[in-house]
Amino acid sequence: MRPAGEVVRATGGVAVLRAAVSVDPETVDRDDPTPALSAAGLPAAGDEVVDGSLTTVGRVVDAFGPLERPYLAVDADDPAAHIGERLYVRERQR
Repeated sequence: MRPAGEVVRATGGVAVLRAAVSVDPETVDRDDPTPALSAAGLPAAGDEVVDGSLTTVGRVVDAFGPLERPYLAVDADDPAAHIGERLYVRERQR
């Protein structure tokens, strides 16, 4: 498990998290940013997000915003219940 970020907003069925990682913009190839984002540990679309008790909150649907402090959109059943809470990414089984 690794930190995903803190829930800062809720809208509809989406929790908006301030990501726990930042990315140095100088390391990003603007034509293909995926390698730099992955290397920095930014969760990918489809990654499962859980709370501190390992209860599934939802899945990452998008990352957006400035590279230095990106946001994550997480599809969640009750996003408002998690405002201010730190959430985590469950590591994928290999």
